[in-house]
Amino acid sequence: MDNYKKVGIGLLLFSFLIILFPSLWIAYQTYYLILATGMIWVTLLTLFFALMKKEKVYPEPKEKFTVIMPVFNEKSEDLIRSILSIINSDGNKEIMLCDDGSTNGIFETIKLMQKKYPKIITKIHRFEENQSKRKAQEWMIRNSKTDIVVSVDSDLTFEKQSFIELIKPLSDPKTGISTGSVKILGENNSILNRIQALIWWCSDFIGRKSMGGFGIMPCACGTSMSFRKKNVMKFLDKYVTQTHCGKVCRFGEDRYLTNLFLTNGFDVVFVDKCVANSVPQPTWKKLILQQCLPPNEKIYVKINEIEKIMKIGELAEYMESEYGWKKTKNIQALSFNEETLKIEWKEITGILKQKKNGRLKEITLSNGRNIVTTCDHDFLVPTYDGFYRKRAGLLKIKDALPLISGNNNDNKYVKINIGENNEI
Repeated sequence: MDNYKKVGIGLLLFSFLIILFPSLWIAYQTYYLILATGMIWVTLLTLFFALMKKEKVYPEPKEKFTVIMPVFNEKSEDLIRSILSIINSDGNKEIMLCDDGSTNGIFETIKLMQKKYPKIITKIHRFEENQSKRKAQEWMIRNSKTDIVVSVDSDLTFEKQSFIELIKPLSDPKTGISTGSVKILGENNSILNRIQALIWWCSDFIGRKSMGGFGIMPCACGTSMSFRKKNVMKFLDKYVTQTHCGKVCRFGEDRYLTNLFLTNGFDVVFVDKCVANSVPQPTWKKLILQQCLPPNEKIYVKINEIEKIMKIGELAEYMESEYGWKKTKNIQALSFNEETLKIEWKEITGILKQKKNGRLKEITLSNGRNIVTTCDHDFLVPTYDGFYRKRAGLLKIKDALPLISGNNNDNKYVKINIGENNEI
């Protein structure tokens, strides 16, 4: 009989016993309450003593290290943003990427990034079929040339000092893994974001920080972890071939790798100064509610070949009165093409109106123009090697935004104005 079926039958029998003998459920609740209360006190006491310990001071790392990044069906703009944050971070490093059988063509973006940064992105690889994050990590670990390896997720951005801080504990031969923290960007923009931020904070600064102070923890966070190749090679085959109920594991790789280091006598250390920034992925409903522009914000449109400037609220009312729920016709708006770097007319097929109770952002540009938007609305920000998307809530003073200027019909490059932003 399949092991999963055995587990299912066991749970079913347990449920029947609870129904037949209600006293068992009371005993279970009592046991669980005692155990949970004990775990809370153990965690808080461990955190207290960990904070009381004198923090270790590590020497500044001079070794070169390799950042490995498994990729699977990542959005192109998110992957580029992540890679650029690694390139711009401190430290003598090289980057390796492995596409784990993606089906969205992201490997083309990977090849483009390697072509732009051949000295830093030293090796790339693609599996024809999805094999798992562990297999992608294994290929990059075996092919890395440096002893220090940093494994990261492909949907994060990293602070400038993150990797230098992360690899510092590896100067101690007893350290097997050092792991960093996660920060939710735009955590105050919605209740959903705040919940995610609270979960990560509790995991990092209560769970990992308390036990990491004593060199132990049940799971080093897979978002950013560093280790030495010579150490992980001792049990790399075991790591890749882990099974559960007779089947090869494709998940829980960070927890199992942590356990392998601990059972082999190494310490696992938490580094709070290594910060990985994560943009919470909202549901479709949240996406509609958050990424909006206020009704008074103006937009340049073409209706029945007549160009005009309209407020978004007025455009929505016009489309609703003319077309109702039907697909609109002959209504276009100017849109910036990220590939050709040109302004193009794009068909507007519909506008969704939603009530927004969250905070707004007012962006004041150097030319005097003000833009009011929600904090989660995406803007294109130019860099020295192209454009990348940045949410309004993350814009900083001196960020540049592309603006349409001059004759809009000449399809020339946009004019860039440097601006400042202030939150209201």
